[in-house]
Amino acid sequence: MGEVIGASLCDGRDDRAEGELVERVRRLPHRVAGELLFEQIVTSGGQRRRRLVALHRACGFAHEAVRGLRAWRWRRRVKALRLVGPVASEAEFAELLERAKDAPLVRVLAAQSFARLGRADHVVTLLAAVKLDNPLMEAPLAMALEQLTTEDLGRVLARWDAFVCSRVQRRLLITATRRGAVGFRKRVEAAAQSPDFELRIGACDAAGNVDAVWSRHLLFHGLRDIDWRVRAHAAKRLGRCARGAAIDSLAEALGDSAFWVRQNAARALRRCGREGLIRLARAARGKESDPFAAQVAAQELHRERAWSRRRPRTMPIVSGPGWQPPV
Repeated sequence: MGEVIGASLCDGRDDRAEGELVERVRRLPHRVAGELLFEQIVTSGGQRRRRLVALHRACGFAHEAVRGLRAWRWRRRVKALRLVGPVASEAEFAELLERAKDAPLVRVLAAQSFARLGRADHVVTLLAAVKLDNPLMEAPLAMALEQLTTEDLGRVLARWDAFVCSRVQRRLLITATRRGAVGFRKRVEAAAQSPDFELRIGACDAAGNVDAVWSRHLLFHGLRDIDWRVRAHAAKRLGRCARGAAIDSLAEALGDSAFWVRQNAARALRRCGREGLIRLARAARGKESDPFAAQVAAQELHRERAWSRRRPRTMPIVSGPGWQPPV
């Protein structure tokens, strides 16, 4: 069994006729052969992958996985989709499109298959009505969007109004700005004014992927949002912008009433280099005026000291008022 799977399938250098190779695989324990072949498919690429997929189909493994899509239990359908996704082709389009009214995870996994095949229209069909009640569901959704080309991602973004879930729209914004899809600025600016805090968070996260004047202004606006979750994300993203106005806004956010806003602002200031450390040192000395700001500032300074001890000695150590480099 190991010789056939290893030499004939994995290396892809066997010159035997396809029919003979299929017969040899079929003589192996069915389940083990299918699992080993599938493992090689997901870790291969190019001509080798295409050859393995063709062999996978010829042996009937793909057909068995497609039958699992009709299982009564949704968890079995999820398992079947994980097996169908890497080997899906146009032959499975009809079965995959029937998942448009299935459980959210099933729809997202089906969308991954269509994204890999470059069918942006079908991705929209599957994700349009899906509602992600669990934030952990954003991980498989992000994988689906990442498999789209930049052009297809722009087509999906153009269908913005078709999506009913703000978490889907948020993840779409983040991916579109990072990949530079067409029309992302208009969507980000509109999301920043949305009454839905999830979309405002998405606008902040997306703006953090763009180094431009308009994106920095959007993050400054996010720091003044009424929802602390939006302010916390804006503070975190501003840490990538080590400029005067950003540092001033982050230093002011150290006095925010929400813990995570203060925490993210302090961590962002630490990432801003010398000037950010100076602001942290000033805040750490103000225990009487603002003990909460002093606490988070002192915490980040302590982390900087600990990191500086492990830093190569050839690198200069940042210093500032109230900041003592390690001995």
